[in-house]
Amino acid sequence: MKTLFSDNSAGAVYSTIKLTNAADEAMVSRGVLAPKHLRQHEERALVDTGSVHLVISEQIAQKLGLRILD
Repeated sequence: MKTLFSDNSAGAVYSTIKLTNAADEAMVSRGVLAPKHLRQHEERALVDTGSVHLVISEQIAQKLGLRILD
């Protein structure tokens, strides 16, 4: 993971993150799913250094095969 720091006074921190479907990872490790079918998403994101939760878009959740909770 590569972290980049901006020049502005707010000290915004960006990092390249990779999100992976944990159920897919477990199936790959057991040999039930081929690694090429592992659902994952990678992109550069703004890091909120005080946050304890991660928020992703509905499109990314669908790409990862995640269930959306109301």
